[in-house]
Amino acid sequence: MKRKFRIAHAPCSWVCLLLILLGCLQAQAQDTKVNPVNPVCKFTHSSLEVTVGQLNVTKPTLSVTDPSTKKSIRGKFVESWSIQETSTEITEDNRVKYVDNATGSKVSRLYGLESIGNKAGTFTVVDVLTPQTRYAGKYNSVTATYTVTVNPPTVTAEYYNGSTLLNSESALQIYNYKDQNGGDKYTSIPVPTAKFYYKLDNSTYDVTSYYEYKYDVTDGFTVSNNNITASKVGDGTLTITATPKDDYKAMLGSNTITTTVKLNCSVHDGKIKTYISFAKHELDTYKYRNNQEHYNINTPDVIVKDENGNDITNLVSNADWENTAQDVFNVSSMNYKCL
Repeated sequence: MKRKFRIAHAPCSWVCLLLILLGCLQAQAQDTKVNPVNPVCKFTHSSLEVTVGQLNVTKPTLSVTDPSTKKSIRGKFVESWSIQETSTEITEDNRVKYVDNATGSKVSRLYGLESIGNKAGTFTVVDVLTPQTRYAGKYNSVTATYTVTVNPPTVTAEYYNGSTLLNSESALQIYNYKDQNGGDKYTSIPVPTAKFYYKLDNSTYDVTSYYEYKYDVTDGFTVSNNNITASKVGDGTLTITATPKDDYKAMLGSNTITTTVKLNCSVHDGKIKTYISFAKHELDTYKYRNNQEHYNINTPDVIVKDENGNDITNLVSNADWENTAQDVFNVSSMNYKCL
């Protein structure tokens, strides 16, 4: 016996109502969808000033917060550091780094500013923050930057007459005397010895050889082969102009350092008294094991000054060790060390 089945059809009005409800729900979902927002990114400092070659650098700290909750969200981003200006990409220590072409400073792609170069200049450190995949719908990518100014070092210029440090009151002394025929003669004195240096990171860096030196004297004095002499009695000045050599201008800058030293030429009758001293009053001596009579003695630096206190060490020969030093030094003041 055959059975007949009848399929019930929903009224058309019900279908239409259902479609309208689905459309409303979809529209509501679109209306409530949250658009990605820009996180608030800020460095503690927008700029940084350092010295060429500086090792200890306190970098600006970056904060990344949600604009609504004000909570830190830096961990939700992937960071990529670089240099805004022209740079060279290298791989060092298995990490990608960028070297600023102007200053030689390095920025690590993973960790940011890493080292300061040996040339003066300015560059910009860039940090691009991209949200992790799961946060891509909530936050936009952002970029944060700060500038780094690499300054030349502050160089200290010192000049010495022998072992004596010259100051604004110091004067280089030249003497006028008579020869056997009664003619005028003049002593000479070497130009002062320069010592240029700067201090950084608890270290001292000697840059004396990075400069070229020019010497000019006033009328009545002359400079020849780095020695100063006079042609008449009186006062004058020596002007020393120190200019960085071309190879070091990128590091030191191009500014010159000018120093003025007083000169004096006076008449002196008779012999000029001199006084000898030593840079140190103890010596280390070494005796060889295979030769009991053989001593290795390092002669100390001899300082010779005239009766007016002028250092004239470079004008006279060093005192003879055998005949003079042993008369000045008591043997008991020496420290003997056997090898």
